[in-house]
Amino acid sequence: MPSHVPSGARRPEKDRRAAPGTAPALSRLKGALGRPIGLERRDGGLHVVLVDRRRRPSHPLADLCAELSARVLDHQDSTGTPAMNELVGVHDALERRGWDGVAPLTATTLKRALLQAELLTAQDTTPTLSAMVDKLRLLHAAAEARDDRLSRRTIAINETTDISESTHEEFEAVTRVWAESTTAPAPALNPNPDADPAR
Repeated sequence: MPSHVPSGARRPEKDRRAAPGTAPALSRLKGALGRPIGLERRDGGLHVVLVDRRRRPSHPLADLCAELSARVLDHQDSTGTPAMNELVGVHDALERRGWDGVAPLTATTLKRALLQAELLTAQDTTPTLSAMVDKLRLLHAAAEARDDRLSRRTIAINETTDISESTHEEFEAVTRVWAESTTAPAPALNPNPDADPAR
């Protein structure tokens, strides 16, 4: 029996994690059950996933926050411009609660953060930062629509409410008329509508 493998044939890969003498399906199942479990945010919800021990799981928001903070610091050091406060606020909200924490920010704050992000990525951008700018545009449009609905509702309430100033004497007169109208006896009702009132 030759000790070498012919060049055209491939030796089957051996599973290093398999216990000696176990079936391949059973060893794969034991390997999956022994792996660490992690949480991953997908489609607005949390999903339980198996984590590969050999590599650190990458989290998109963590990567975005790290890249954003490095870019903001680098931009401030190189240009000496004032702090990008709104963009730093977006960064902090992302770290705390993800995009759900950024959505409630005011339209003014989101507009300034968007302008600062566009300035930051004008000359050199990455897919992560481009996606962040696109998301900020969407959130800014949603915040403007929310503020517009709120202002229209406030205007409608103000239009239906009539507020005027009056003197103490006018107030007393209106109160007296109202009190008399509520305490005046109600007209007697005729219990028998068929009866002739002239009798």
